[in-house]
This record gives sequence, structure tokens and C-alpha cells, in this order.
Amino acid sequence: MAELRPINTIKLSPSKEGSYASMLKSTLISGEEILAEYTSTIGSSSTGFVVFTNKRIILGEIGAIRKKIISSIPYSRTITFSISTGIAKFNYDTRLEMYTYDASGIPYEFLFHDSIKAETIEKIGRVISEKIL
Repeated sequence: MAELRPINTIKLSPSKEGSYASMLKSTLISGEEILAEYTSTIGSSSTGFVVFTNKRIILGEIGAIRKKIISSIPYSRTITFSISTGIAKFNYDTRLEMYTYDASGIPYEFLFHDSIKAETIEKIGRVISEKIL
């Protein structure tokens, strides 16, 4: 019998360009550039943001009373990834699924809102490929 594995599903919606750049200014390293940034929903209630740079994915959650949690997934820690289009999960049309070398071993599934351009997602795929191949 196949084992059902949990998955971190993160739904991404467009955000205004530059929305998170100032917040992450001190987090970015020399030569790191933001490729795309999105507002995210993790699970059913938690909201935050996901920023794709040319070196990693930055996940953030902003809470009340100055609470801020930032996590980082370097592309170099990616084992494999896939991009699927036309999945038609409600308003989410494209999926990026990533398996990484991390403590949990749980894959990440990023669902892109159908208003996000395919060219942006393909660019992110190319950057990941360059880092893991």
C-alpha cells in the first residue's frame, strides 16, 4: 500500500511589486535579487508572503504585535521539483512542487493563482534548475 505523505501546501496570490523588499533588505545577501513576490495562505488560515530570489525562496509570516517569522529554502537544497499547469484547483492553475533536503522531509507545494503569468513561473523554474543541476 502506498504511503500518504503530508505536504506543505502554500497558495500564492499576486502582491504589489516591492511589498516585501524593504522588509527583507537586511536579509538579502550580496548579489541576491528578488524575482517575484506573493501573498500566501498556508493551510486554511495563516497568511504571509513568499519571495522567490535568484538564490532561494523566502517564506514569511507577519503577526500582530511586531511578530515576524522568516524561513529560507536555498535552491541548492532542492532534490527535485516539478511544475504542472492546468491543474484547475479552484482559482489556482499552476503548481510548483519541491522536495528538499530539510529536517522534515516534507515536500512543498506552491499553488499559483491563475492571474500569475506563466512566464514568471517558468523563470523561477529555470533559476531552480540552474542551482540544482
